[in-house]
Amino acid sequence: MNGRTRRELLAGGLTVGLAGLAGCANSGGDGGGAGAGTPRATDTPTATPTAPTYDTSLAHDATAWDGYDPEWTAPTTNPEGEYDIEVLVENLDVPWDLSFVGERLFITERTGRVRVYDSGTVSDIAAPQDAIDAGSVEPGSDDASWFVKGGEGGTMGVAAHPNYPEPPLVYVYYTVQTDDGIENRLAYLDASADDPAAHSKVLLTTPAANIHNGGRIAFGPANYLWVTTGDANDPDSAADPASLAGKILRVTPEGEPAPDNPGFDAPEAYTMGHRNP
Repeated sequence: MNGRTRRELLAGGLTVGLAGLAGCANSGGDGGGAGAGTPRATDTPTATPTAPTYDTSLAHDATAWDGYDPEWTAPTTNPEGEYDIEVLVENLDVPWDLSFVGERLFITERTGRVRVYDSGTVSDIAAPQDAIDAGSVEPGSDDASWFVKGGEGGTMGVAAHPNYPEPPLVYVYYTVQTDDGIENRLAYLDASADDPAAHSKVLLTTPAANIHNGGRIAFGPANYLWVTTGDANDPDSAADPASLAGKILRVTPEGEPAPDNPGFDAPEAYTMGHRNP
């Protein structure tokens, strides 16, 4: 892009929807008319800004993951000792998941926001496009809070790319309203952009319902992205190897199936038969 920075491109009016990042071709005049060979101002080709691209690649051998520890064994007892409690943030609206990047902490609220805690301050990062407001009740209310409007859906799992801030991507799992009902989406967004939700890419969609949406996501062993999905109130789908419902998914940072997954009809699936992990 002739040395132009991404922020300059964004300032030039780049708009990208959650349907995906799409490049645009250059356009210009036909160069014809009187005095052929002498371009007029209106004939000067105008470069259309292209969507930002990211290097999301990671090594996928077992030892590449930061959490790899060949000596690790599962604990058999509860941790012992005394702990101090320090309140960092108050008055969040149904906080659901956390992702630490150094001293920065990304937080999701099921009511439709991704926020960041940094140096004692909480600020909004994004409201994923079309994400539902899962609903909440006022503190101290006597209203039943379990089955609020959005049920167990909303903006749920969050995980920063392991190489954050290069690329500056945060992955989010959230429920959206479509013309055909609701569905869950896994997407990444550019947390450094002025409008992160407008600079995003949907990686996959999964069934959704008022209950059993799963929603936890994390980068784990071999640097794959692990995603939990619920049965979306359809128990049979958890046992269906062609459905993404009721599964643990293992995918690349671009949402592609890990190449050594077990080989279910839904190739993203790593395990199946889950109710609401």
